[in-house]
Parts: sequence; structure tokens; C-alpha cells
Amino acid sequence: MEEIALQIHSEGHEPHEITAPPEIETGEFIRELVLGLRLPENVLWEADDKDTGHTLAAGKTLHQNGVRAGHHLYLKSRPLPASPEPPPRLIPPPEPTPQTSRWPLILAIALIPIVGAGAYLLGSRQDQQLRPALRDAQAVAADANQRASAAEAHAAQLQKQLDEFQQKAGGANAQVSQLSLQVSQLTQDADKKQKQIKLDQAKIAELSQNANDLRASAAKDQDQVKRLEASAQASSQQIASLQSDLAAARQQLQNVAQKGKDKQPPQLQPRPNYGWLIWSGDLPKGNVVEIKDNRAIVGSLSGRLPGVPCTIEAADPDNVNIDAVPDAGTAWTRVVFRVKNKNKAPVRLLWVVR
Repeated sequence: MEEIALQIHSEGHEPHEITAPPEIETGEFIRELVLGLRLPENVLWEADDKDTGHTLAAGKTLHQNGVRAGHHLYLKSRPLPASPEPPPRLIPPPEPTPQTSRWPLILAIALIPIVGAGAYLLGSRQDQQLRPALRDAQAVAADANQRASAAEAHAAQLQKQLDEFQQKAGGANAQVSQLSLQVSQLTQDADKKQKQIKLDQAKIAELSQNANDLRASAAKDQDQVKRLEASAQASSQQIASLQSDLAAARQQLQNVAQKGKDKQPPQLQPRPNYGWLIWSGDLPKGNVVEIKDNRAIVGSLSGRLPGVPCTIEAADPDNVNIDAVPDAGTAWTRVVFRVKNKNKAPVRLLWVVR
């Protein structure tokens, strides 16, 4: 099974997030927490699972106790019982050295009062016979005592070695727990950095999209400029043609003036061949604006239609549609247009005399 992340709470400490294998035995898990968090070791520790409402049972794994990823475990302590059980051995003890049997000592001690009582009852005659046996029993007892002392010294030495092994094992377990906490912290830091990288990538993608939109808008503006330049060029050509016609008319007038001195030629007023209508104001419902007799029904208008046959087009055809163009029925003084985007006023319309 994969390791699960848990929230550990203990008295006097901030909550810690650690990862642990779900198949670890509960008692071993709690001991590693006590060592890693440097909690007192002279009390018994238990863990309550807030999410299940149960105390974790020793002898079962975390998974068997119902512990799952994201659960909150609360450590609690209680005093050691009057006769505490010996702590579990983290490192197998060395093979025990066979100890010398104490039965000879026990037998010798038991024989001493018997021998003394027999000597006292049998008298001096039997005393001569029992003294050698008594000396032998005392020798056996002394030898048994000596062997028992040696065995106890050997046992004390083995116990000391065992205590040293357990101390070293406890230190190693503490280091392992500390490393586990450090690995958990590094994993959390890596996750945070990964999330930040994803946010930065999303921001870069958004900026790239904005740049593409700006490039597309610039391309549209360039196309609009090209259309306006073409329209201006066409207008220039029309102006040149009209100027040529005007020059021809003036020549005809001069010819007429030479033929009849009494007749005064009509004075021709020069008329522009193109111009601009500039409308601004709040758009009405439907975004449709009507200009009639060179006056806007709503908003304000700058410029006038020529009152002669002409063409008209919007400076921004992507945003403005011409619904009705000037015609003879309206004396070439009416135009109707529709605006798509309200935020792009004023509206500029170019008219050119045909």
C-alpha cells in the first residue's frame, strides 16, 4: 500500500503532518512518534482517531484500526501501571548463555539444618560419622554459591549489553523518525512548488493569448488603414477628375464670354467631393441611429451630406453597418446606421460624391 498523510496532534506541540505506511503496527507507530516528537518516555502513550472516534488498538495495523489518509490523530498519555510490562525489544537479544543450575545450592542449604539436627540428636558417637558428610555438604554449598555468583555476574553483564543495544536501537529509531518528518516536509515543499509552477504556466498561457489577440487586432487595424487609404486614393482620383471637368467648364465659360460680352457667365461655387459625418452620443434601443436632413435624431452630428449623388461607408465597418444610404427620394440627405459595440463611439462616416 502507498503511504498515507496524517495530522498528528499532541499536548504542547503544533500539529504535524507526516506520512506513514498503513500496514505499520500501531504500537510501533506510536513509539516512533514519541521519539520523533521528543515526548516523555516515562508514561504510556495512546492515540485517538478523531475521524472514527476510536482509540487505536495496539497489536493491529493502522489500516486495521480504520486509519485513512487525512485522518487527525491525537496523542494522549497516562501514568505507567504499578507493574509495567517490560518494553518490547527493538533488537533481538543475544543467545542466552546456559546458566549453572542452582539445585545443588538449594539442596545444600536444605541439608544444613537436617545435618545439624541429626548431629544434635545422635550425640557424640554419631557426630564423628556425620562430620565428614557435613564438611562435604558445606563444600558443595560453597561451590554452588560461587557458581551462582559467577552466573549472576554473567547475567548482569548480559543485561548491561542488552541495555546498550536497546539504547542504540532507540537512538536509531529516533533518527529514522526525524528523517521521516524531514522527508514529509520536503514532500510538502515540493507539492507547493509544483502548484506554483502550474499557476505560472497558466499565467504565461493567458499572457500569450492576450498577445495573440493584440496581434490579431493590430492586423485588423492595418486592414482598416489599407481600406481607408484605398478609399482616399479613389477619392483623390475622383477629385482629379472633377477638377479636370471644372477646368473644362471654365474654358467653356471663357469661350462663351468671348462670344457675348453682354452676357455674364454664372458663377460656379466650388463644392467638396468628399467629407466626413462624425456622430457621438448615447445609442438608442437597438443601437440604430438615423440622420435626416443633415440632423441626427439622437446624439450630436458634425458635418453635412453634400445633397448630391454620393456613396457612403463607415470608417470602422467591423463595428458599424450602413442600413440605409442616401438616395434621390431623400434628396441625398438621409442615412441610417447600426452600431455593434456601444463602447466605440464616436462613429465616423465617409461620403464621396459620385
